[in-house]
Order: sequence, then structure tokens, then C-alpha cells
Amino acid sequence: CQLTACGDKDADQRKAFSDFLQNTVMRSGTQLPALSENQKKSFGNYVGDYAILYGFSQQLTRALNDGIRPVTDQLSIIHTPQDYLAQRDA
Repeated sequence: CQLTACGDKDADQRKAFSDFLQNTVMRSGTQLPALSENQKKSFGNYVGDYAILYGFSQQLTRALNDGIRPVTDQLSIIHTPQDYLAQRDA
């Protein structure tokens, strides 16, 4: 059986994964979307690659929310020296 006659699942899966990355992930902003069951099937072994990206994204989001965001939120309410004094004394 020739490879092209049997169908090249890896090439199809790679294309589906690449299209998803280019057309969905790259346009999703800061939050990566979770995969649907249908997407998982069409990506085949590339699901593991996405799991790495998704896990990193989740960890980064948690780090930002727990570390940097509270500081920037607090700084964003300071507009005058009096605001600073009020925050410092609170």
C-alpha cells in the first residue's frame, strides 16, 4: 500500500493543528482556548504539543493574576500625592 493511497494522517493532523494555531490561537489574545473533542481527534498526536502550550499559558495567567496584576491594579488608582498617602496609610 502506498503512503498516499492509504492516506497520510500525520500530514492531515499537522495541517489541522497548524491551521488552528494560525487562525485561532494567534488571534485569541492572552487566553488560549481549550480544545473540543473534535479538535482533539483531528490533531492526533499534536494534542500533546498543544497541551504543553495550554499548560504554560495557564501558569503564566496565574502568575500574572497572583503577582503582577494586584500591584498594577493598586498603582492604577494613584493619581495624586494624596492618593499615594491614602494607599500607604491604609
